Amino acid sequence: MQGIGRDDTDLRVTVETDIATAGPDSGVQRAADAAAASARALSAAGYPPRHLSVTSTESGELVLVARLGPKPGAPVQPPPALPPAPTREASRAQTVGRLAIGLALGLVLGFLGLPRLELPAFTPPAVEPAPVPTAFDSRPQLAQDVPAATNVPAAISPAFLLPTVEPATPIPAATATPTPLFANELTRPIAGWPNDPNGTAWFGGSDYRLFARDSTHFVATGVPLPHPVQDVKLVAQFHKTGGPAGGGYGLIVRDQSPSSERDGRNQAGEYLVLEVGDNGEIGIWQRDQTRWMDVLPWQRSEAVNHDRVPNIISVTTHGETMELQVNSQIVAQVTYDQLPASGGVGIFVGGDLNEVALDWLRIDDAN
Repeated sequence: MQGIGRDDTDLRVTVETDIATAGPDSGVQRAADAAAASARALSAAGYPPRHLSVTSTESGELVLVARLGPKPGAPVQPPPALPPAPTREASRAQTVGRLAIGLALGLVLGFLGLPRLELPAFTPPAVEPAPVPTAFDSRPQLAQDVPAATNVPAAISPAFLLPTVEPATPIPAATATPTPLFANELTRPIAGWPNDPNGTAWFGGSDYRLFARDSTHFVATGVPLPHPVQDVKLVAQFHKTGGPAGGGYGLIVRDQSPSSERDGRNQAGEYLVLEVGDNGEIGIWQRDQTRWMDVLPWQRSEAVNHDRVPNIISVTTHGETMELQVNSQIVAQVTYDQLPASGGVGIFVGGDLNEVALDWLRIDDAN
């Protein structure tokens, strides 16, 4: 009896021959013959045996064991060799290398930027926008004025299609410059103004002349206005034309008498005079009927031009306060309550044969 079996590494063939009835010599011979026959058969089948062994059992049976080699011509594949275990130094080098590669890759990605994945954007259905009124249309947009939108998804609220437009707030028209209370040229006579070339005040053709012919008298003339004024601004230009040095000229405010009483001769009244002198001085006084009361006595001012050089005088009143400017420079600000805050206005020239020309005059409401 013969059998063939395979283990993990070799093909094993077992040949068993029954020689119980034969003698010892004949049994050995038969075993050798069987072994030779088995070797020839295996070789013919392509499995030459590498080793044959014959053993005898107690019952006299012979057992033939053959170890077979690989089939001729088949490639011999040795078992894969296991890689050698890395040393501690090699393992540490591998770890440092991996860290260096990761760090370098991170720096490159941080500098160049991570690649971006462009995805197709979702395109909503086209909606025809509602017309938007221009900035010049102040009318509110009504729903019936808006054309119906097309291709509008049902989920969109109509509130997005019909925006509410608030009417534009109308811009108030620019306030016109108020008409001055007085801005007439002084080249011809004006009704209500004293005009006597032989007197103290008259129109000289290009200006208004004032002359204190009596050395002990001043000249005060009124400017006719529709009503007494409280907050007012007077601006005038004067220049001296004759007389000794030391004469003064200026403006009258808060006059408690009608303008007709300021006729250039009357020396009485209740009013304030803001004055400059041709020697470079300024001063403020109250006329109390027939006497003068100091509000701001004469004092020097660098703003005043001397002698016959013109000076522009500006007086502004607000209630009880007054401001005096000479040639666009503020030279005095006072608060005075000894006279009512409203009254008439006029022109003043000091005495001592002083001759002065008023080049122009403007009066504005200061409210």
